[in-house]
Amino acid sequence: MADFECQALGPSLSTCGAYGSCANGTVCLCRQGWEKSTEIAFYLSKEEFEFAKANPDSNNLVCDLKPGFLRFLYLLALFLTSTIFFKQLIHVRKWKHLKKLYSYLITCSCAIVFCLIRAIDLQRAVGEDVFVTLLFAVVHIFGNIGVIRFNNKFIRYQVNSNQQFIKEESKFDPKKLQLAQGVLFFLDTFIGILMICGALVDDRDTTKKLFLASFGIYFFRSFHQIWAVEYFTKFVIKDMDYVLLMMKENSKSNKLDEFELMQMDSMVSSRRGLMAVYYSMMVYTAIIMFFYGTAWLSDIGLVAYKYFMPLQIILGMVWSLIVLVAWKHRKGSKGTMTASSSESRQAKPSAAVSGTSVDFKSSLHETNI
Repeated sequence: MADFECQALGPSLSTCGAYGSCANGTVCLCRQGWEKSTEIAFYLSKEEFEFAKANPDSNNLVCDLKPGFLRFLYLLALFLTSTIFFKQLIHVRKWKHLKKLYSYLITCSCAIVFCLIRAIDLQRAVGEDVFVTLLFAVVHIFGNIGVIRFNNKFIRYQVNSNQQFIKEESKFDPKKLQLAQGVLFFLDTFIGILMICGALVDDRDTTKKLFLASFGIYFFRSFHQIWAVEYFTKFVIKDMDYVLLMMKENSKSNKLDEFELMQMDSMVSSRRGLMAVYYSMMVYTAIIMFFYGTAWLSDIGLVAYKYFMPLQIILGMVWSLIVLVAWKHRKGSKGTMTASSSESRQAKPSAAVSGTSVDFKSSLHETNI
């Protein structure tokens, strides 16, 4: 038996982790309910990793795996993903609906299979099992693409909607938005490819370099996403506030009719929905940054990453639910406007404000993690 010393994730942390003890200086013994895992355990040398795989019970790995809790996270992610997936799948009526759904369908399908496999067998680890790693990479790539497409479509649509109320030309540059989107698309695809290559290569040291590179790139990619969401959302909010100000000023000199009041309520609802999406996206990205940054820079982050993988899917589903609730509220606003008189419908200056909910609905199907 090789003599590898019991692992500690840091100089100030206990050997074998908080839930293990070292026997004979070479074997970590775990408390009841805790186990050891080689998943993303890049703090191990190549020799230690191979020894740990050959001797799962008598090795020097840190006791970092709580199987019951990790399975619970995967089952929760599976439940949320399946619920939202089938809820949105019923909206597919035509080919054009399927085209709008493609990134959502791919993401959720792979996420469901990924979570199911992991809940059944936690030993099929990301970075070791090629099929499981491929599923996770596809979820990562298409999930992020769906989120970015949703945000950018909504921003472009709302800018065009606001322009029908504003005489001055907007300073919003769609080419800059497209460029920002392209950068994120490229980075997400590249990160996914690095993960897949990491699972395909036989050399553990190369796998470590590829995964750590993907973590580091994702960390810096998140800064770009925060800038893009902040920069472009401000254009929309500024225009919406200007439109609302004009409506309020007009209401002081002229009594607004029923339809105009509905338009104002619809604009207020649109702004609230946009702000809900904006803040949730910022929180989501900040959490992603934290986990990828710690995984990139520390051994503790690598240990925690096995729990973050299902948590990332859960957060993506929660974000989708926020969007669904916002759309449901807007749908009710649109329904009220539709019930107005035919004369008011003919008189309304633009379908853009009420139509926001229509575009919002179609874009929802492209959201995920």
